[in-house]
Amino acid sequence: MIVAIPGPKRGSSAHELAVEDAAGLASLGPQTGISDCTVGGENASFYQYQESSGTQIHRLLVLHAPTSKYPLLYAIAISSQGQVDVRAAGDIRAILGSWSWGKPIYDPNA
Repeated sequence: MIVAIPGPKRGSSAHELAVEDAAGLASLGPQTGISDCTVGGENASFYQYQESSGTQIHRLLVLHAPTSKYPLLYAIAISSQGQVDVRAAGDIRAILGSWSWGKPIYDPNA
């Protein structure tokens, strides 16, 4: 699942937004630490947690154009009953690694 999350402020970091995001999900179960990475040339952070149903959620937040007036934050959630299969994890990384950002149809600095 991929969703756009409105509201990051200019100059935000993916890491601080992931900390806020994880804090909002703390009631859902234990979490691992937040790690940083790069997706499509943009800074990103990820963590995982377990829902009360036992579903494992891997959550990745990608902050696009953090210095623009209206940065874009994308959240990618990958869920699995138990551990994510090694081949599935490789496919997920390949998809995210293939991302590139086209020219926006609007001016994000306007």
